Parts: sequence; C-alpha cells; structure tokens
Amino acid sequence: MKGLIANNIWPQRCFIHTKECTNNEKPVDSVDIVLEDFLSGVKFPNSVQEKLDNLLQMLYKLQNVDGERILVKNTVDGLWVKGYFKTPQELMQYIQGLDEDGLIKHLPNGNEPLNTAIKFTMKGLKEVSKRENTLQPETKDCFIAMAFDERTKPFRRSYKESNFV
Repeated sequence: MKGLIANNIWPQRCFIHTKECTNNEKPVDSVDIVLEDFLSGVKFPNSVQEKLDNLLQMLYKLQNVDGERILVKNTVDGLWVKGYFKTPQELMQYIQGLDEDGLIKHLPNGNEPLNTAIKFTMKGLKEVSKRENTLQPETKDCFIAMAFDERTKPFRRSYKESNFV
C-alpha cells in the first residue's frame, strides 16, 4: 500500500470496502473502492527482474544530465517505498545488483550506508535507451474490451469510479 500511495496510484480520498460490505455511508467527495477489484487492476513489480527494471527506470529519471552523481536517500518516503521494496536494505541489495551487472556505479557512503549515491555507466545508459524504445509511453489512456452483462458490472463500475479514467 505504501508504494501505491507514494506513486500517487491510490486515490487521495476514498471509501474502501470489500465486496461483502453493506455500509452505504460513503463520505462526500470520496472515491468508492472495492478493495479486491482495485488491487486486481494494479500492476507493480513482483519478480526480481521486474524490480531491477523498475529501479533502473526510477534511477534514470532522477538524473538531470546523463552520468551525473545521483544521491539515493532511503528516508520514510524514499525510493525504497516508491520502488515497492520491503525495506531500505532490500533496495540496497538491488542497487548492488545493478552495480554487479555494470549498469550503474555504486558510490557507497561509509558513514550512512542507507544514504548512498550512484552514477550510470555507459552500459546502463544504453540499456535504459534500449528499454525506452520497447516500452509503451506512460499514460492513463487505455482501451478495455469486455462484455456488457451482469458478470462484468462490478469491473465496469470500479473503472468508472477509479481515478484512472
């Protein structure tokens, strides 16, 4: 949940309930969310490779110019939350993995191991460029094809009421 909030995916004001909930006293100006339906439509990195790919993209976006030194702070609202890592230490493991793959140069801070810096290598910049050419642009626009019958009514309602449309 922290990652969804940190990445502005979770609606700011919402009424969360399960499908079985019978409470109809939703607060004014809030989005009605059936938790199961909402979470089934959210995509976040699960596998090691997805986390590495996501981290590489996130680090790249922190740069102002290619190859500059990037400070990675692991504060409460830091990169480890936005990257869907369980702890700052897990993030550091993935940063070390990108370093071992030669995509970044890890510049550890001996005094504060959880506040560190990285720098992209040329190999890393080429990898990001290669991936950007194969990825779809970030957009909230989509096309959904589904039957219009009673079975899909909850899904249509959740899409309409979410902040994705």
